[in-house]
Amino acid sequence: MPQSFSQSQATSPQNDVSGMIVFSSSARILHMNGPARALMALFGTSHEHWPQVAPESLPSIITEFCLDVLAQLRRRVEAQDWTQFEMRRTCHMVTPSRLLTGFGVPSASNSEIRVILTLS
Repeated sequence: MPQSFSQSQATSPQNDVSGMIVFSSSARILHMNGPARALMALFGTSHEHWPQVAPESLPSIITEFCLDVLAQLRRRVEAQDWTQFEMRRTCHMVTPSRLLTGFGVPSASNSEIRVILTLS
């Protein structure tokens, strides 16, 4: 592969931008990395609320997806199914479209479950 091709691919902002948000079992935001905050600006003008990291300030597609992943995770925990799973959803609210991927992180006590969402 030519070096110029790999360098242009590595420095392309479209390829490097992916964000991560970690939610608690009550869908409270525990962490949002810098790239996720930057991607939130694509969703509109309410981005001034995001430094407060409040779930109600996130786009509804993201909070709904988090709740879907939490529901699936709770079903798996109740069934004592500890296998890994992920869910995906495409967000067409922004251009270019973004892929949302949700991972459930269970715990045996069911009190410390977490959801990790990535936006890419």
